[in-house]
Amino acid sequence: MNSPIALSDRLIAVGFERYSGTFADSQEANNKLELDYDRLCRYPKLLDRVVDRMCDLAEGFEPEFVAGVPDGATGLANRVAYELGRRQDNDIHCIYLGKCVVMKDVFYRSKTDEKTIKPLQRGLLIEDVFNRGANTERALRVDGLAPKIVAVIANFNRGFIEERKPIDKPVYSVVSRPIPALLPEDSGLWVYADARARATA
Repeated sequence: MNSPIALSDRLIAVGFERYSGTFADSQEANNKLELDYDRLCRYPKLLDRVVDRMCDLAEGFEPEFVAGVPDGATGLANRVAYELGRRQDNDIHCIYLGKCVVMKDVFYRSKTDEKTIKPLQRGLLIEDVFNRGANTERALRVDGLAPKIVAVIANFNRGFIEERKPIDKPVYSVVSRPIPALLPEDSGLWVYADARARATA
């Protein structure tokens, strides 16, 4: 059986990159972890493992819908909804959210999504990479969404719990491995970023 550590290393190997910029909460960073659905689709077996474990975490909540934090988790949420529905022989709705590029505000992608969610009571918010929770917090501001969300489920939690925003929802993750936004140059994690850079050059 593959250990959580092995899965952690695999995810870092496919998504860890050098970076010069800021995260969603304006935190300065010299690295980032790109694990959106499009990236994971290049590694089908890895994607299957991630979705399977996210569904394991989700099943106990008996959700009626899932919603992905835009834009990185949108495809992942859709896949989780499908797999959960298949497991439970029941339709699990996927609510699509969008994000304003400039203001970063999150909204229902369509009137259909806003209408679909109204009679539903229990939902999960899906994250690809959770750090301090800035994007999660923005998603929970969407009109009528927060009271229905019973938990947040992330693929990878790279944040430090003492730095987390006060999100009034439990956060679960397939992998939890704190990675500083400003990583020292002598960190062993740069091996992954540099190997990936060479492979994609």
